[in-house]
Amino acid sequence: MITQSLNTNLIPGQVKPRVNVSQYDKSSRTLSFSLYNGNQAFNISNGMTAMIEGSKPDGHGFQYNASVTVGSNVVTATLTQ
Repeated sequence: MITQSLNTNLIPGQVKPRVNVSQYDKSSRTLSFSLYNGNQAFNISNGMTAMIEGSKPDGHGFQYNASVTVGSNVVTATLTQ
């Protein structure tokens, strides 16, 4: 399985990462996002959850429930159909 690591800033208005995937990437790739609040790593606390949301070129949206690592700034999701 391939893991693609990306950084993303949680401050509103920041440029979000673009991830190109195809329908055949199902269960073959994991997205790992390191979260930042400005220049500081965002610390994930107990009880927090994460969801990865986006849109496809055809305008349809998608959502992935992500796994969080408490005490770190990393959330991960494995691509599904």
